[in-house]
Amino acid sequence: MTDKYAVSCLVRFNSGLGGAGPNDMGFGSFNLFNEPGGHAQGLIFVTLFRAFSAGTVRLAARDPRADPQIDLNMLSDQRDRQRMREGVRRLLQLAAHPAVTSISQDMGIGEVRAEAGLPRHDDLDRWLLARCGTIGHPCGSAPMGSDTDPNAVLDPDCRVRGLQGLRVADASSLPAAPRANNHLSCVMLAEHLAQRMIAPHAQTVDSLPSAGPERPST
Repeated sequence: MTDKYAVSCLVRFNSGLGGAGPNDMGFGSFNLFNEPGGHAQGLIFVTLFRAFSAGTVRLAARDPRADPQIDLNMLSDQRDRQRMREGVRRLLQLAAHPAVTSISQDMGIGEVRAEAGLPRHDDLDRWLLARCGTIGHPCGSAPMGSDTDPNAVLDPDCRVRGLQGLRVADASSLPAAPRANNHLSCVMLAEHLAQRMIAPHAQTVDSLPSAGPERPST
């Protein structure tokens, strides 16, 4: 590990649980190179790319400068809890691998240093909820969708329903969370929308050919 540069890695995998489909989870790692004490430190984590739990973003006041009320509602869906239980077990198994122990002095999640030290049953769910967090890629608070979708804040061209002259093209407009970091998906969305807006005879979404069913990434 280096004490000069931020180094990160992300590996996606299929949990095979909860009907979540391919690439629904991932392992990530990065070094914490500016920690007190001058020692290079690292972090390995497990994450859900396909989360079934859904949070909310609500206005707290009429004042646009007021922070909104955000409830992440993490692990509220049992399919997320099932996969995170298994994910943490795999994470501790990974931390115990010789390839990791050979370059580290100590690895653990809080007070837990091995899979055998994890709480049991319902206590494990409470333990997970107390320690889980976002990895900084929230999305979908103003999703696009068809006219028949009651949750669609935006139409398929990212126009805000009920307002004139306003579009939203960022992570909030994604109708579903990408099974990866949001950055490239947001760039793709913005570039595609910009081309549609400046095209002299831009097609409407309804007239575009269907892309067909979602396929697993290769």
